[in-house]
Amino acid sequence: MVGIHRVFGLILLVLVSVLGGPAPVLSGEATLAILPLTGQVNQNSGGLSSLTIPGTNIPLLQGLSGSNNNDIQGFGNLNDDIHQRVASAFFKSRRFRIVERSELARAMQEAHLQRSVLFDESTAVRLGRLVGARKVLVGSYKASSAYTRPEFIAGNRQMIQEVSHSVMLSLNLRLLDVETGRVQDAFEIDAQGNSGIPFRAAAMMLNKLSENLEREIGNHYPAQGYVIKIIDKDRLLIDAGTKAGVSKGDKFLIYERGGEMVHPVSGKIIETSKICVGQLVVESVDQETAIAEVTDREGDIAVGMGIESKPKRKPGFVDNLLQPFKNIF
Repeated sequence: MVGIHRVFGLILLVLVSVLGGPAPVLSGEATLAILPLTGQVNQNSGGLSSLTIPGTNIPLLQGLSGSNNNDIQGFGNLNDDIHQRVASAFFKSRRFRIVERSELARAMQEAHLQRSVLFDESTAVRLGRLVGARKVLVGSYKASSAYTRPEFIAGNRQMIQEVSHSVMLSLNLRLLDVETGRVQDAFEIDAQGNSGIPFRAAAMMLNKLSENLEREIGNHYPAQGYVIKIIDKDRLLIDAGTKAGVSKGDKFLIYERGGEMVHPVSGKIIETSKICVGQLVVESVDQETAIAEVTDREGDIAVGMGIESKPKRKPGFVDNLLQPFKNIF
């Protein structure tokens, strides 16, 4: 009979899966070609779109995008910023080796490819093959802006408070498998920056974009490994370090396999559910290994058990959601 703690552990893993389980794990680093993003800036009345770069008559968002119209294609200034944030986020995951943009540009020129057709998946896969990539990332974004000027009446005078500027971005990315030509994964990321200074609002939006994208990539492609040594009753050595994208403070689930069964028709060996037996938080990390403290123990922990990085949510989201189950069990 499965113990109460193990039932809770199983519920934890099921909830993680329901909330957005990881995509299929990549074996080693996959070569990734990130193609130019297609973008659109909404030129609304008011907001940043009505502001100009100091000393010029160029609208602020047009200056950020490096384009003279709403449809932005290729690598403009805003495209540059977003492209660099996307490339950095995928690189930091340690799951992908990023193809240099110079290689992409050369392949595009040799194949006589136009940027306007890069959003077509078949063409994107073709370019991926030309640069030797296993995966290709295509995507688009929409940027918009707004500002508020709160007003109030003080006596007989109309007072205007500090103007607040907002820059909003919605980014959609699709990860294509070059071998099959199919969409393997998708990301929808929103980011917003607010400030009394327009350029600072844009910078805050880009920083938030990096934060959200890094979190989502980590959730889709979690770091995995094994317990390789029990140091003492509260500390373990795991075989996942900086090369796997692990940092101090990262949290892991410890699990044991539920066993295997043979499919009654196909004869295929099927791996049954993982059973969570505890949780870890990384104390110190080297290139290949890390020392982690056991913060929650739901069963016996042994060398050879698997570990998987815990999904990162907004602070307190997962813990608050699981608290009722802890009270029950």
